[in-house]
Amino acid sequence: MDSSRITLTRRAFRSGSSEFWRGRLVGAGGFSRPVLVKRLAPDFAAEPRLVERERAEALLTARLAHPNVLTVFDYCLVDGQAVTVLEDLAVVELLTLLERMTVARRRLAPRLALGIAWSVLNALVHAHGRGDPSLGIAGIAHGDLSPSNILIDTSGRVLLRDFGIPLQAAQAPAAASPAEPDAPTPQPEPLARLGRLHGKPGYMSPELVTRGVLSPRSDVFAVGILLYELITFRRLFGGRDGAETLKAVALAQVDDRISRHAGDLPMPLRELIRRALRRQPDERFASAHEMLRALEAFFPGNPHEVGPELAHLVNEVAPPQDEDAEPDADLTPTQRKRSGRRAPPRMILPLGDDPEFEAGFDTTELWANGTPPPEVDVAALLAEIEPVGPPPLPPEAIEPPPLPPPLPK
Repeated sequence: MDSSRITLTRRAFRSGSSEFWRGRLVGAGGFSRPVLVKRLAPDFAAEPRLVERERAEALLTARLAHPNVLTVFDYCLVDGQAVTVLEDLAVVELLTLLERMTVARRRLAPRLALGIAWSVLNALVHAHGRGDPSLGIAGIAHGDLSPSNILIDTSGRVLLRDFGIPLQAAQAPAAASPAEPDAPTPQPEPLARLGRLHGKPGYMSPELVTRGVLSPRSDVFAVGILLYELITFRRLFGGRDGAETLKAVALAQVDDRISRHAGDLPMPLRELIRRALRRQPDERFASAHEMLRALEAFFPGNPHEVGPELAHLVNEVAPPQDEDAEPDADLTPTQRKRSGRRAPPRMILPLGDDPEFEAGFDTTELWANGTPPPEVDVAALLAEIEPVGPPPLPPEAIEPPPLPPPLPK
């Protein structure tokens, strides 16, 4: 796509290190269509690691074609900067919706929480199965399933953005004895051996924190976190700083919190959340598809029926609007923080006393760019915590994702 055919009109919103702009794609014969253009914010555009991450996310997400995945049209240059061209929709981040509901002292109906999780799992089933042997990709994991990466449009459709982890096929362990003739050969789960942290601490998995390893079951763990938080309106893993959050994730001691704050849920649903949040990956749901089927048992009708209810909630509480189109007073607390404007005191839901964590949805996202503060020694922090998952490869054996070369400058 010729970059000269894309014209930016106004900024829509900023999320983490990226900003989103409204634009128009102009073609021959009077063709024109609106697009959403994602690029790194000026204060991050010169960081090579973030530039490469944006490119990898664009190239991987473009391989996906699913109603619950934000469509990527192109990755190109606009005014000398690499950008991702996306479908243009009136959307709001799930994080923003939760902020607005917190301010309004409202909670999300369990039915809507289940519907959001159901849509997320549908997108994961598609992505985890999008392998390409020619590139050595066994599937695509998300790796950063936080509320800021989940969008809801004005029709109530839930969309994921920023899939960024290519999975490689794992080597099968050597058999200790000959297998039975009719016994199925167990297929090892595809993995990404990152050797580093990726995403936001409160939505990581124990194996990612302790081993630097990510798999489809890591995304399942993140959906378990999301489902717990949407239903209870409390953060599952949190602390005074990012280091405490990492340690809480590595230990994954969630049974007591589920019993205290989700005790009014039906026992089967509490057990579903517990299973998704097991510390050992092989004790969780074997796949996003298995968790999806288990979740469907809690819908009296078609899960798609929650779309109009979710659309009504979004349009009532957090109608999508561009940052440049409205005065500062209409920005959410997080938008004010991201834009450098003073934010009012955060309001919390009156859900009872909790000596460990504040009630309500804490909208502060630590380590927004997936990088821990340099003063945090992660290895020392986790030295006494037993790691889970397969051992990581040494740094020299970790190969970069099999992606095409970057755009020329």
